[in-house]
Amino acid sequence: MDFEQAIASHLAWKTKLQLFLAHPEKPLDPEITRQDTHCELGAWLYGEGAQRYHSLPDFVALKTEHAKFHRAAARVVAEANARRMEQAEALLAAHGEYSELSANIVSLINRVRRHVELSR
Repeated sequence: MDFEQAIASHLAWKTKLQLFLAHPEKPLDPEITRQDTHCELGAWLYGEGAQRYHSLPDFVALKTEHAKFHRAAARVVAEANARRMEQAEALLAAHGEYSELSANIVSLINRVRRHVELSR
């Protein structure tokens, strides 16, 4: 996976959750959502990315933020499953916890990319 794919894969989560909030009749499992190794970015972070970039401080921070992000996404799912849609939407809103963690992840991916590009 390249850095653009990592960002696109990560950003797809917001669309997935927005669609889920619009149509919550098929609940998602918050415990599965919480697991940061089951998405494409997580597989990369713990696989190829870890092999190549494990020594970069921004990569370590990226893994940490990614785990926090999945915990926030799981809270969105749990709130929606409990039909507390206002709380779920607040978490997903522009300045909500989910959105802020998501922005941090994109920023960290870009910082890792810049470090890699500068070291070539």
